[in-house]
Amino acid sequence: FKHQRYKYSIAVDTLGHLVDIEVKIKQKKMPEKTRNVFDDYLKEAFDKFKIEKIQSQFLPTSKPSSELLKQVVKRPLSPPDYYEIIVVVKEDGEFKKFEFLINLEGKIIKKRRVIRNAYDYIIF
Repeated sequence: FKHQRYKYSIAVDTLGHLVDIEVKIKQKKMPEKTRNVFDDYLKEAFDKFKIEKIQSQFLPTSKPSSELLKQVVKRPLSPPDYYEIIVVVKEDGEFKKFEFLINLEGKIIKKRRVIRNAYDYIIF
């Protein structure tokens, strides 16, 4: 959903328990130190790269889910638990898309390749 210029996504499990809340942000809204550490990694690891999307990720804590949601909606730029970043890279002459989960220090927690859909069918 969208609220006051920010786009939010809320993930729940099959039992309806909150998994995480994500807020789409611009790169300049990340702390400079975090951004610089992650950018340095990308420059070393890949020939070229382009950041497609950045989301602040908030995980449920000991407080109720409704309180976390209110807190995130009230202060969408508050320090998150993690950042989820989608990056298109050029590696070995081939373009690939990756999703990175990084902490507030810019260190990579998780990296996974995003497989694009092959549109072998007609979309109406």
